[in-house]
Amino acid sequence: MPLKLNSAGGGSVTVDVPSTASNFTLTAPARTGNIITSADTATLTQSMAATTFYGGYGPAFSATLAANQTVVAATPTKCALSSEEFDTNTCFDNVTNYRFTPTVAGYYQINAVLSVAAGVTTLLAYIYKNGAVYSQGSRADVASASFNSFATALIYMNGTTDYIELFGYTSSTIFATGTRLSGFLARPA
Repeated sequence: MPLKLNSAGGGSVTVDVPSTASNFTLTAPARTGNIITSADTATLTQSMAATTFYGGYGPAFSATLAANQTVVAATPTKCALSSEEFDTNTCFDNVTNYRFTPTVAGYYQINAVLSVAAGVTTLLAYIYKNGAVYSQGSRADVASASFNSFATALIYMNGTTDYIELFGYTSSTIFATGTRLSGFLARPA
């Protein structure tokens, strides 16, 4: 059954209610006068048995090295990303495991940058999912300047046990502070 709102000037707005057994909530900004304008956003959530539609909102994070990290050369090593720029759903562990374990099932865009200082001859960034290589970054073989290896992937995460980590491989013994791992929910499952 549609809901129709009429204005004194003759215009109207009609809201059609879906013909499902689900409950829907539309939240508008709290203000008087024009409460919804072209500059506003509205959030729609749908309640079902065990599913929540996030409408573009979901876990997102960005974590970096707080200081240079000493590593064993020529050995894949987990990056100790202890500094969070943001973590919207408290899904990134920046103290113990340095991993992202999202609480919402869906497809996540994950981006990684592994940074090193001058003098390195080989550099590779790896995105690990559940303890195994999921995506390998660009390989860099330079000995004259500092540089980066970049990795990116769109990864399905189950929202309970799946996790993401950043590993690196370098001929050096230092991961530099430009090292970063970030991600966000691109689409719920």
